Amino acid sequence: VMPRLAALAPGGPMAKRFLAHQPVVVAVGSTLFAHGGVLPHHVQYGLERINQETSEWIRGDAKPGPPPVHVSGGRSVVWARDYSWPQRHKCDCGVLRRALDLLPGIDRVVVGHTIQQPEGVNAACDGRVLRVDVGMSEGCGGS
Repeated sequence: VMPRLAALAPGGPMAKRFLAHQPVVVAVGSTLFAHGGVLPHHVQYGLERINQETSEWIRGDAKPGPPPVHVSGGRSVVWARDYSWPQRHKCDCGVLRRALDLLPGIDRVVVGHTIQQPEGVNAACDGRVLRVDVGMSEGCGGS
């Protein structure tokens, strides 16, 4: 386990080769993709800036220390669940609307991170968020 952790750690060979050049948040056409979710403060900070700073951290080029705030903590693009809860009454469509309103040309966001059971892949907020985590990983009970 330790060699794998070292290889994937910031500055590690696998992190540099496979992760550092991947964006944390990416737009394809009018659709934005993020693991957890994109909140208004992420957009205001700058999605490209988030991608750049995260890439620098993964490459090992940033100052040693904790990961950037945009990829750690419950309000980060990796962990935010504001509109991915399977229970629709917990889905904050107002936060989503404010975030998308700050992104001209973006109509929806696709998120993972929160397993959508028992429903599976689904949409909420009038189709403005697509929730695609179905827990297929063996570590999440899938096979």
